[in-house]
Amino acid sequence: MIDDVAWAPDSNRLAFTDLWKGVVVAQRDGTIEKTIELRDKSRIHAVDWHPTDGTLAVATHRGILIYTSNFEPKATAEHTRWTRAVKWSPDGSWLVGNGNKVEIMSPDLTVAHTFDPDGWGDIHRVAWSPNSKTFAVSKHPHVRRFTIDGKELPKLKGTDSVDSVAWAPNDDTLFLAGYRFAMFDTSDWSRKMLTQPVAAPTYSLDLKADSSELADGHFSKICVRSLDGRVARTIPHDASHLAWLPATRDVLTMGWPNRLYRVNTDGEETTIYDTGGDDKPYWKMAVSPDGQSIAARVENYGEFSLRLWNQDGTLRKLVPVDQDPRDFDWDWSQARLVVTSGNGIRFFNSQGEPDGDFATNYRPDYVRISPTGNQVATAQSWTNGVCVLDTSGDEQFRTTATPGWGTRRLAWAPDGERIAYSDWGRHEIHVTNMEGRVTHILEGHHCSDAMLQWSRDGRMLITAGRDGMVHARDGRDFAFQWVGLTTRTQQPTWSVNGEILHGDEDANARELIYLVEDGSGRVQILEQEAFYQRVGRKSVNSANLIENGSFERPWVESGFSNSAKLSLPGWHADDVDVVYSYYDAASGMQSLDMSGGSSG
Repeated sequence: MIDDVAWAPDSNRLAFTDLWKGVVVAQRDGTIEKTIELRDKSRIHAVDWHPTDGTLAVATHRGILIYTSNFEPKATAEHTRWTRAVKWSPDGSWLVGNGNKVEIMSPDLTVAHTFDPDGWGDIHRVAWSPNSKTFAVSKHPHVRRFTIDGKELPKLKGTDSVDSVAWAPNDDTLFLAGYRFAMFDTSDWSRKMLTQPVAAPTYSLDLKADSSELADGHFSKICVRSLDGRVARTIPHDASHLAWLPATRDVLTMGWPNRLYRVNTDGEETTIYDTGGDDKPYWKMAVSPDGQSIAARVENYGEFSLRLWNQDGTLRKLVPVDQDPRDFDWDWSQARLVVTSGNGIRFFNSQGEPDGDFATNYRPDYVRISPTGNQVATAQSWTNGVCVLDTSGDEQFRTTATPGWGTRRLAWAPDGERIAYSDWGRHEIHVTNMEGRVTHILEGHHCSDAMLQWSRDGRMLITAGRDGMVHARDGRDFAFQWVGLTTRTQQPTWSVNGEILHGDEDANARELIYLVEDGSGRVQILEQEAFYQRVGRKSVNSANLIENGSFERPWVESGFSNSAKLSLPGWHADDVDVVYSYYDAASGMQSLDMSGGSSG
């Protein structure tokens, strides 16, 4: 996984962070010049070149490291909090970094000023003014600005959640990107432009029983995809949780305001079921194998319950659970429901009647029952790994301990021999065998709550996350098959002549507003109007189609080098080699394979 990439001042080399290797320095022709192996490599967040002397600044989980032009260690600043961002000033006199706090440092990492801005989370990006006197940082939910003499300027508001900031080379505009795009005039800090929200985080997904179609749910839309990843239809509807109804063209979805909806994916009709709960959206629902029973977790003024509906929306049963049913799953072999309840697991038949239970010495937060119905896999939000028990409660095994912050989702392979689960906090997906050994660690989603589902024939593993992406992998060797991207911009950058990469209100703005992977194996370079719509204008123009494989995360970092070449780092979908590519407006697309393999 590449989190950051930086061009050297002469544009002949680049440095990027690599999840598995450390910091990689490569020449323009793709030759690896140096790999700097660092401790705690999975927590390397940012890298930046000094504008004149060739030193390299690296932000890691534990602090900031400075390397000489020969890549020898020069200075270290240890921190007790993650260091997410690092950026040299244009004149090379100052370095800004850190995670939850902001520090201005001299090149030897002596701290001149420290700021502790309000807000939540860590600092993601830093942008310097061209005169090196002011800088801006993104810290949710606003952008903060500071001067080099230690003064904090008024915060900038109005973009909901800001991931990235970029300062125009001519010093007249600051660009913000996150759930919206925004532009501020730096002369008076008035807002020049604010788009409508463009983010589409993925909240839910479900494969049809025959694996013919996939539905993924977002805040305001449902995407119906064919199994090659292409979006066949888009239905405007909230979909915090969704599930296909067997043998129909309908999906069930739960959304605001606390209603259960039956949505026809051809757009014919929507049926609304009243759940009878409080005015909150609920995030959990499951449909029985025959499609005749719908189970959903409902809150009614602080009291949680599990309810069963018939397919027509009539309430069948209020399932008697003692405590909050945090998770539940249908047993496809016996048409019964397995439910977490306090420190234990309870079973109910399809009519909602009790059908057995067992206690555990921990509180299971997630549960999935095996395809044969004789084993139960459980996980806890704050304990990493999976525990597998038989249906009487006898523990079969626990997965081999791996570093992590907890497990949030589970999926059992149809052959019953493998379990996939998301590692919360490390953005990984682990696959374990029935001996409890982790056999594969897969690149996950740039978020903490990945969803997973195997196709019924076991040939495909589908994952999605709140980064807005849907991944399809081969269910046997887990090679990428396709990637669907519906997410927000992560890093805007300006070209050397001051034209904004992601578009502005000028109708004559250049191309290259956004890089979108549509699941077809082509990266689209879109014109200014393609990603967001202004009032009265709805043109969507594809300026170029680049045949270059399928990038997993083309939006992580995209920007122009000093010679105006656009960078598209990511993973190559065919062989999962790290590939760095750039687009030269004069000569077309070029690809550099940073793994030593064939060119992308």
